[in-house]
Amino acid sequence: MSSAFPSRAGATLAASTGDLRVVYDWQTFCLQEYGGISRYVVKLAGAGARLGLFTPTIVAPLHRNAYLREADPALYRGWRVPSVPRTGRILYQVNRVPGAAMVKAIQPHIVHATYYWSLPRAGSSRSVVTVYDMIHERLPGVFGRRDRTRELKAAAVRSADHVICISNSTKLDLLEATGVPESRVSVVHLGVEDPPRVAVPDASYLAAIPERFVLFVGERARYKNFSNLVRAFGDSYLARQGVELVCLGGGPLSAEERRHTTRHLGKGKPQCVSGSDALLWYLYSKAMMFVYPSVYEGFGIPLLEAMRSACPVACSDISAFREIAGSAAVRFDPNDPGTMTRAMEAIAESDALRADLVQRGLKQAAKFSWERCARMTAEVYARLM
Repeated sequence: MSSAFPSRAGATLAASTGDLRVVYDWQTFCLQEYGGISRYVVKLAGAGARLGLFTPTIVAPLHRNAYLREADPALYRGWRVPSVPRTGRILYQVNRVPGAAMVKAIQPHIVHATYYWSLPRAGSSRSVVTVYDMIHERLPGVFGRRDRTRELKAAAVRSADHVICISNSTKLDLLEATGVPESRVSVVHLGVEDPPRVAVPDASYLAAIPERFVLFVGERARYKNFSNLVRAFGDSYLARQGVELVCLGGGPLSAEERRHTTRHLGKGKPQCVSGSDALLWYLYSKAMMFVYPSVYEGFGIPLLEAMRSACPVACSDISAFREIAGSAAVRFDPNDPGTMTRAMEAIAESDALRADLVQRGLKQAAKFSWERCARMTAEVYARLM
């Protein structure tokens, strides 16, 4: 893990930052009911408060986020409203006036923006923004012409007093794309929590889960490369031997996805399910393997979740995944379904390889925690002050 700032001992850091008031804004909590960014902010704020590193407040006057409902009420200010598709931007605009008033009343030392639309300030507060990936810059062709994320991100990076990147891979891409001085950028890896001791989802979910399956988690569109996974899985002997493909999250298959999966896997496949974190951890614990075929990512929390759950991993051979997974995964070329097929078959047919991947994965995942993420973030805050 690297930082633009020199490191200091944890005890000194805690003493110097414990009284720091840090505000996280409402942007991601308007956009996401569930999602990696909002989970990161809640976990970071919770760990910072628990360790006494800083005093966090998530300001989300009206939000749609499920993680806040489960968080310590002392961590946030706001009320949850029903989640209605395509209303995130409207909710963001509604929050601007009451949100700004709440931020001003707290008088924070640090305002940490959770996305790129705005960097609210209060008095002499310093501003931080987290950059999660550079997908829009690296793969502009997969986004619509009306998508302004690239421009908004560049403006947020220019305006912030400091930028946090969640991987060295993202940092290098950011420096190349924006020319921001490296002294204003730090790398803070995300964390992963321990799986629950008992992860048993509601019985209504279990009927849809096959006995033997390969697991895919998250959104399926564009750079997530789900279509190549379907093709690779359909070409493997696993599909012919009754192993199924299970997808968690991402909603029902689109019409185009149904045509594609029917062509390669047959009717009624794959199994697409959604549910609570209990279902997520249950699937990791029962899967033959977890496959992550993205052509680009800024980090890859599902890698850590799978490894923490003793689930063998096959993933794309891309920069961020090499950084996060290390030697604890079988890697493949995401643009070559044949290499993906061979990776899945190699894991399936070797007990020794699966056992080795599990042990390597447990050791690798142990390097990442939300406590460490909070300590490194607190160091950024302290240096800004």
